[in-house]
Amino acid sequence: MSLFLIGDSIKLTLLVLLILIFVDYVYNLRTNNIFRRIGMPGPAPIPLLSEMFNGMYKNDMALIKKYGKIVGIYEGTVPIILVTDLDILRNVLIKDSHVFINRRVGHHTLIFCAAGLFEHGLPVLKDEQWKSARSIVSPTFSSAKLKAMHSLMNDVSDMYNERLLEYADKQEIFDIKTINGQYTLDIIASCLFGVEKNSLKNENIILINHLKKFFTLTLTRIFLLFIFLTPRLGAFLGKKGYSFLPMDSMEYTTKIVNQVLARRRQRLERRNDFIQIMIDHEDEIQITEQKDQEGQQWKSLKKKPVIQEKLYQEIRQEIGDEEVTYEKLNQLQYLDMVINETLRMYPPFIRFDRAASKDYQLGNYLIPKGTIINTPVYPIHHDSKTWPEPEKFIPER
Repeated sequence: MSLFLIGDSIKLTLLVLLILIFVDYVYNLRTNNIFRRIGMPGPAPIPLLSEMFNGMYKNDMALIKKYGKIVGIYEGTVPIILVTDLDILRNVLIKDSHVFINRRVGHHTLIFCAAGLFEHGLPVLKDEQWKSARSIVSPTFSSAKLKAMHSLMNDVSDMYNERLLEYADKQEIFDIKTINGQYTLDIIASCLFGVEKNSLKNENIILINHLKKFFTLTLTRIFLLFIFLTPRLGAFLGKKGYSFLPMDSMEYTTKIVNQVLARRRQRLERRNDFIQIMIDHEDEIQITEQKDQEGQQWKSLKKKPVIQEKLYQEIRQEIGDEEVTYEKLNQLQYLDMVINETLRMYPPFIRFDRAASKDYQLGNYLIPKGTIINTPVYPIHHDSKTWPEPEKFIPER
């Protein structure tokens, strides 16, 4: 009998303790509200999940409509400033970019800290480390370097075309999103990881299956993502090796990249891909001193047969049955308009952020060092003042 009483007493004590911790958390969240101190408009913080509870892009639209172009919100215990004022963003991202070199250190670092391949990625590096890494990666995306990878993309595109012709010959119904996803993963495997994998013909390829996991959200990963919004708890879990990225996939892709790097550095193979360009640039440094929206695009074109036909005619006129070269692609002006309008309506990233490295005058508000400025891309792309009739697909705009 006494054991049951002791057990009940422990449970009651833990329950009271949790309630006290929660009350203290809510009290501090409300009383230490940075936005209230500086007079910035925004909603009252919701405990634990805060604005994350309300969704993302739809909530951003509602917040901006209600509070204006500068809004203070909380994600968990982290204060975030949403900015859609284009003049202020121009200052943050261009004019005063030296003040906003760093990204959010909180959950980004914690999410990737146990992730091997991304442990030293650009999103988590700071200050001079970020500048150094960026100076190495930036040349990789020059026109000349991208043009060098065009032949690899063409090889995958030929397989993609063959697959479509097979469906056409059989008059078979297929899922365009699935085949586009396979096409994208093959491009990534070839251009980024330096390996040739044909998931368009063989869906049981190990690397491709691991890459798919990065784009698949499970309930466990969603749960961990919310936990990481609380920095202290995220720091503890990060040190224990937890991450919302699939660890088995991280380990496999890291192993593949390391194997490819070893072969390339030993001059055993060479391909015009991302890894080779990075290695070449690495060698240059050593000498001088001694890196789902395709479905939405298809949906947009399907709903707009006139646009689809106009795009088809441009491709037939400029390329016809000839080989698709880098130079000819640059001549497809209407295709460029269609892609840009697709990215406007369906941006692949809903938000991106920067952290202030010192106190900064953001419009009428003096924000303290470490404050996170978040750019909500979707509301900016759907602002009727900038884009008349923003919900309409108009490539010519």
